[in-house]
Amino acid sequence: MKTQAFPNAYEGVKKIWISEILNLVGAAAMLVAAISILLSASASYDDAVFGLGIVMIIMLGSSIALIVAFIFKIIGINRASLDEPAFKTAFFLVIAGLVVSVVSTVFGKIATVKGITSIASDVINLAVTVFIIRGIRNLAVKLSDHEIDQKGDTLLKLFIVIYALLLIAHIVALISVEVSAIISLIAAVLSLVQAILYLLFLNKAKTMLE
Repeated sequence: MKTQAFPNAYEGVKKIWISEILNLVGAAAMLVAAISILLSASASYDDAVFGLGIVMIIMLGSSIALIVAFIFKIIGINRASLDEPAFKTAFFLVIAGLVVSVVSTVFGKIATVKGITSIASDVINLAVTVFIIRGIRNLAVKLSDHEIDQKGDTLLKLFIVIYALLLIAHIVALISVEVSAIISLIAAVLSLVQAILYLLFLNKAKTMLE
């Protein structure tokens, strides 16, 4: 019977992997809801009411999926931190992100605060992902898995590009909403690609740690 070198990291990465699956499901559901709202605008009254009812159910399911995803993520990061210190940094950054979310919720009506917290949230999310990938790469080095280490390096560069675009979009929004929308659209497409690649990376990391 094979003995796991890093059992806590395995359980933690597995939960982070599940979290990302739930995030994709939640995001996809939100997209379906947004499209449904646009379609219901041109529908008859009865169809529109029925459509909005379906949208509300979809949005509720999406919200639940995203909340459960966050719980899995924070538990997974904390568990993995028992075997690899980089995850501990990611855990503290997640807590910092929670604080920023609270500030954004309380003072969200103030445009300046909303802008700052939005940028801070993007930066923190990037940092969390960076340290998760860093943690996995550190484990890969210890296990002499150079393929995972290299994939993590490539994925990390892609993440930085995407979050740089998101940051630029937030800044440009203060000057031109139209240009910001274009940049955000490009970032959204890249984010979908990144989410799939990240999910595959986590799956490979999970297999590596088994």
